[in-house]
Amino acid sequence: MLASLYEFRRGHDPKVREMSFSQFIREPTFDRQAASCDKVTYWAHHVESRLNKPKTGQLLVLYYEQWIGDYRATI
Repeated sequence: MLASLYEFRRGHDPKVREMSFSQFIREPTFDRQAASCDKVTYWAHHVESRLNKPKTGQLLVLYYEQWIGDYRATI
């Protein structure tokens, strides 16, 4: 996800275009709920919050390990 976001932002933001990927992921995320943490920390918190409190019927959680172990059964 972060690599995709980086490439997207590089195409639309001159400031990001000049950054390395390492700089980009360490750049603060200025989101009211993120408390200006870096993008990796923000994303980890986002994923954890969804896994711990999924909204019934609105989120389908699939784990990579499930796909590898039994693709047909997982799908």
